[in-house]
Amino acid sequence: MIDSISFRVPGGKAPDLEKVTSYREDYFRGTLGNMRITQYPDGVYCTGSLATYLQGGNVLPLTRRTVEDALGKLETETGWDLKKAELKQVEIGTTVQVQNPPCLYLASWGNIPRFVKQTYQKKELETVTYFTGARSFTGYDKRIQADDKGIEIPDIFSGAELIRLELKYKRALKQRLKRSLTPWDLADRATYTELVKHWQAFYFQIPKGRVPVLDITGGISPKDLDNALKGYGLQALGYDTYMGIISMLERRGNLGRVQAGRAREAAREIAADNRISQAEGLTAELDALVREVAAYAR
Repeated sequence: MIDSISFRVPGGKAPDLEKVTSYREDYFRGTLGNMRITQYPDGVYCTGSLATYLQGGNVLPLTRRTVEDALGKLETETGWDLKKAELKQVEIGTTVQVQNPPCLYLASWGNIPRFVKQTYQKKELETVTYFTGARSFTGYDKRIQADDKGIEIPDIFSGAELIRLELKYKRALKQRLKRSLTPWDLADRATYTELVKHWQAFYFQIPKGRVPVLDITGGISPKDLDNALKGYGLQALGYDTYMGIISMLERRGNLGRVQAGRAREAAREIAADNRISQAEGLTAELDALVREVAAYAR
């Protein structure tokens, strides 16, 4: 599950590198395999995919044990003590085999408060990303991305539809996890499990496709019926469309900031109410796969 990382080694020296760009004797950049290394006067900075470094690609995710293997290989080839390094960025991700083209799953993903949503497509929707300055979450069609970059898909996934789900901490990692980390902490069972849980929790923050239901188990109130009608309307209009209308009305001054905030919160509550809607088939499939991955990631 651990993929790309970035870290600093205080006082570290770069090993022999390829593709070197030199600025002065104590400041240059180069590569060690796929890892990009910058030598500064006071140490080195390294960034890249551990999965690609160890096994040539990241279609198959690293387990906690293979994270250990990747870090051990990096220490051997560089001479660095990574227990003294400062972890700056980390990406948690995996590739999931699904029954249908990834664009069908990604198409229903809605907005998340305080995150910018960005999409990319050519002939079909390929990528959805949510980001702030400090972190991001991306879902994308792994087969299309692999084809574009000339990455070989392992035989185990021959002909399969593949969706990649990645959570990246780009900044303020110490504040997010309440402690400093070294690269070797990523191979610690408790830290590894904690990061996987963050990955799972972010995925389930994303509003996704749902279908209306009416669960009358335990009785039903007039308010429940009213919410059910609102839920049907929200599904018919589309979550993103509704949120876009609220934003437009707020910009035009038809709704005040507080009114717009209440409208958004009401929509989020209705969309998440399992008594009046449930995950549609594609969403339910991917939800179950994410739960399974998180349960067995150790």
